[in-house]
Amino acid sequence: GTTWSDISGATSAAYSISSLTPSLNNNRYRVSISSSCSANASISNDALLTVLPGAQVLQQPADVAGCVGSSATFTVNVNGSGFTYQWQVSTDGGNTFNNISGETNSSLTLTNISSTLNNNRYRVVMNASPCGATSDAAVLTVSPSPVVTITASPYTRLYPGQSTTLTASSNPPGANYTWFRNGVAVPGASGNTLQVGFNDRGLYTASDLNGCANLSNALLIGDSASNMVFIYPNPNNGQFFIRMNSV
Repeated sequence: GTTWSDISGATSAAYSISSLTPSLNNNRYRVSISSSCSANASISNDALLTVLPGAQVLQQPADVAGCVGSSATFTVNVNGSGFTYQWQVSTDGGNTFNNISGETNSSLTLTNISSTLNNNRYRVVMNASPCGATSDAAVLTVSPSPVVTITASPYTRLYPGQSTTLTASSNPPGANYTWFRNGVAVPGASGNTLQVGFNDRGLYTASDLNGCANLSNALLIGDSASNMVFIYPNPNNGQFFIRMNSV
């Protein structure tokens, strides 16, 4: 209150400060009122501004990436006690936020997330006495589950000594696959093709591990009944198998 300075542009009967900062604490404000009817300006009493500290956010909500059908959790950590929480969501890139009904804890968990939630933003408003705070907004990225398909060429039914090639494809494209035979992972099989022989008969599936996993259709590799006797391998070095699969 020792020295006073004019505030540029503040010439109305009311003065508003849109964003309080700690540096404004204990500032004093007064108004000088002048008119054409008086040669001397009238000075009001001064008013003291006290800026109280807001809630201190120790850990902001972090961005989350998940697959369709999985869960996503956002968490905030605030210094202090006695807070009430209200989580909000923005579906327009952070321009507007709306309250999420019933989400009034320090953590927000979304279950069975869908692609419609991709790029949503989530934040939490913390109310406390005397002052609360609003967290930063975190982005949810939802990746689609791939559609995985396996085919066999040239056979799905084998004679002894024959083999066939299984091929997996996925949309969106995958890079790493896990193959299963009768529900058990095939050791060392990670590419998009798998060669199987007569002794590898069974029910095959494949899972795409490119970000989000999904299981393919099931493909049965069986045997072909025949009245013939098979000697294999052919040619051979004198050691061979004899097999007959009769009708």
